[in-house]
Amino acid sequence: MIKILLSLIMAFLSIFGIGSSGGLGNDADNQPVTPTGYNLKFDISYGEESEQKLDLIIPEGIGKTLNLCVYIHGGAWMGGDKSLETENVITYAQDRGMIAANVNYRLLSESRQDLNCNTQLQDINSAVEKIVEVCQEEGYTIKNAMIMGESAGGHLALMYAYKCKDISPVNISLVYSICGPTNMADVNYYTKTDMTADQVALLQSVLTGRTINMDNLMTTEIYEELMKVSPIRYVDQNSVPTIFNSCGNDRLVPVSNGEQLEKALKNFGVDYYYAEFVNSGHCARNTLDIATTSVFDVKLDEMIEKYVK
Repeated sequence: MIKILLSLIMAFLSIFGIGSSGGLGNDADNQPVTPTGYNLKFDISYGEESEQKLDLIIPEGIGKTLNLCVYIHGGAWMGGDKSLETENVITYAQDRGMIAANVNYRLLSESRQDLNCNTQLQDINSAVEKIVEVCQEEGYTIKNAMIMGESAGGHLALMYAYKCKDISPVNISLVYSICGPTNMADVNYYTKTDMTADQVALLQSVLTGRTINMDNLMTTEIYEELMKVSPIRYVDQNSVPTIFNSCGNDRLVPVSNGEQLEKALKNFGVDYYYAEFVNSGHCARNTLDIATTSVFDVKLDEMIEKYVK
């Protein structure tokens, strides 16, 4: 049975090119080297509930002090699964020589009123604590960490980096958001997306843990509740360097969200890079935007080298 399992894992790795040359890391002389293998750990539990699991990929043969990439999946906070991001996470372990983690978290729903944005952030922090614990057991030390995600995962990555960096068990040195919401009080969710007013109100309700509807939406109290779950609320002069994008044809997250985060980061003098993929849809890349996306990818590499490596 063990031999069969190992064969399946090796076949899985070969699909994504793991085991070939091209992985990057740093030895004692700070020279790039290729990982000799990968320590794979799937469905590690970091809590008692079934959703509280993570996958961990540790490159071997490139030293015992490594950097970490934590990937948060999307799905409107109410859906999605870490399996959707497996290929992306493997890329960070293979091509960048980083410990890579793929995290599930408890999903929100109308029937689980005990869950909200804060409990999801608690899950992420518990997952990071577990990552550190497992790495220490394997003899590894985490130097710096980047946290990233797309859509709702991008929102949670930003929230964790800005709001929770001081309680994180690792040094969050960079945050990368792909089309992540930044201002849940933005009225453009109601006017410039394909979601109905009821759908927007439902998302706002489960995130805040408050019942939000057309009767109370415009009140000061609800505005404050929405800002509490908005990354822009937590930006200050000490915020983590940030790279993020929005998409001009995004019908789920208005472009104004990206513009508002850029304004906040600029006002506080935080190092950031922001790009709008004008012709692209939500978490997608239209070939017409190749000039913009190519520059964006170069900037991402530069920021990883500057802040994480």
